[in-house]
Amino acid sequence: MRITLKINPKTGVIYFPKQLVEDGFSGDVDAFSAGPVVVIVHPDAEEADVREGLELVSRDIKLTPRFRLFRRFGKNAAEERSE
Repeated sequence: MRITLKINPKTGVIYFPKQLVEDGFSGDVDAFSAGPVVVIVHPDAEEADVREGLELVSRDIKLTPRFRLFRRFGKNAAEERSE
């Protein structure tokens, strides 16, 4: 599932959609980053659940048409990223 998070460029505060907060994403949460990717982990998640979730997200990305995955960068940027 793709979710858009809003980040205030001045404060760095991230707006989480209400559904994520209701699902338990609140307070201090762990995040992992690698290059252009950030993964935010639910506070109660077990390692096995995180690994399974990452596999599912990886499959979703492979199935997402490139024009939607890189919608903000434009066609040329998406092509440059794949090289």
